[in-house]
Amino acid sequence: ESDWFAGIAATLGDSYVMHCKNTLGQMRIAVFVRADVAPAVHSWHKATEATGLGHVMANKGGVGLACRVWDTSLCFINAHLAAHDDMCMRRNDDFAEIVGGCTFGEKVECTQAFHHLVFMGDLNYRCEWGVKGSGTGLGTGKVDRNPTKERVRRMISALGTEGDDGATRAEVFATDQLTAARMAGDAFMGFEEGNCAAAHMPTFKVQRAPGFEYKEQRTPAWCDRVLWKTAEGVGCRQTRLAAAAQIATSDHKPVTAGLALEMIV
Repeated sequence: ESDWFAGIAATLGDSYVMHCKNTLGQMRIAVFVRADVAPAVHSWHKATEATGLGHVMANKGGVGLACRVWDTSLCFINAHLAAHDDMCMRRNDDFAEIVGGCTFGEKVECTQAFHHLVFMGDLNYRCEWGVKGSGTGLGTGKVDRNPTKERVRRMISALGTEGDDGATRAEVFATDQLTAARMAGDAFMGFEEGNCAAAHMPTFKVQRAPGFEYKEQRTPAWCDRVLWKTAEGVGCRQTRLAAAAQIATSDHKPVTAGLALEMIV
């Protein structure tokens, strides 16, 4: 764990300072602050919520940090939600449990307590492309845990290639479970997100090699996400969204997002 945090610090260099960190099982989160802004950052709070077996196992859940920058309240949550194509409702429940359990010392749910809340991680939502009755992505069809290789191969073919403009994979992303849950108010209600399909290829389930070469055991999906919720009267603008295609240490590709948050000074 210390090596992981040290690696990030070395990459960012001396112009950034790690102000706070938190861990739950193998989930980690750290906030690095630009050195010239560091004196304005204060009032740190930590929270964790395990959603694994018996709601105590830390293989799934959320880990978060909250602070104030001048008079602006910020919250960051890193989560690992339930896996598999057929577990969309469980993922929605995991989200509700995390935002309900991570209070950061506030008297209201964290989704209502901060000027800016950023929720990220391996959220594990899948796409229902090719599932009979799921053309709208609203989970109206029966989703099997173990998809057929024929369906997976057709999905991979429908994604196009990394270098295109994303139009070919937009049809697949139209059946994304997270987007459907957000639009229906089943989870992440009031949150915003960038256009994942336009920004990058699905981040799961890939070979441990550079580029986007998908394994046939699972359907390709945009599992790794960054969403945000901003209080009325303040603004948030996404400046970057990309997947690191060349990193080959996992069957996921990591995602990077840039957000320009309006500050209250």
